[in-house]
Amino acid sequence: MKGKPDWQIAVATYGNQLAAGSLWGEFMGCAEDLAARFQWSFTHVDLGVHSGRYAPVGKTYRYSDRALKKLADLAKSSKPTDAGLTWAGPDGNVNVGARLTINLASPKGLRPYWRLVITIEPSALPDEGVVFGDAVRTILGVWDRVFHQRYGLVHAMDREKAPVFYFADAGTRNLVKEEEDELDHWIRSQGRYTEHIRNIYWGNLISPTHGGAHHGELLRALREHLGDDQVMPFGEGRHFITLPFDLADAAHYEENLARWRRRLRRVPVIRDALM
Repeated sequence: MKGKPDWQIAVATYGNQLAAGSLWGEFMGCAEDLAARFQWSFTHVDLGVHSGRYAPVGKTYRYSDRALKKLADLAKSSKPTDAGLTWAGPDGNVNVGARLTINLASPKGLRPYWRLVITIEPSALPDEGVVFGDAVRTILGVWDRVFHQRYGLVHAMDREKAPVFYFADAGTRNLVKEEEDELDHWIRSQGRYTEHIRNIYWGNLISPTHGGAHHGELLRALREHLGDDQVMPFGEGRHFITLPFDLADAAHYEENLARWRRRLRRVPVIRDALM
């Protein structure tokens, strides 16, 4: 990423419906697919399971066939609550992580039943020839085999702000007031995530329900202000919308994002679609 090597790209998606039967098996299958595509190597895997009245019980292992078998057996005999893994990029550093959280305590439909957050450091992408936006679309497409992604976002943040926890609804340190306010508002309002979007980010995955009765008008407004190339079909009526600036240009990312947020919030149908 140009300008700030300590930045991470966060890809967060949310939904209520699983597209596959074996959550753990499909989760690992997609992880192995991404590892092969981007030359990543596994370092650790973990699984949390429901333990009745008590806090979830978690197991973390260094990646190995034996560890995978242990966790697969645990997933079959228990009710998983979360799963995670870390990869090392081509440079050998541990710089990619994925965290899946399943919300067993909340009735389906009132909040996202599951959330998946992947954080990627720029050096995890194989070479300069890889376009960041194409890599993100690949990641979303792979995970869509397991989870029906109703809403998603792509954002870049300083690593010290811990975006993996920020987008998993946990407060982190070093946030600016705008980020704290946004997180608080999202936690209070996330039951509306199928019709309203959390904020305007570099990448925004929306469903046919976003914007409510004005969904078609919302898409037309986005195409008018961003261009047709930035509003891409993603299957089943969904669209992946990106802002027209370079995600890899970390030195100007916040400036570019603020400029586009101001511009798009002036459009009534877009402003009304925000939480």
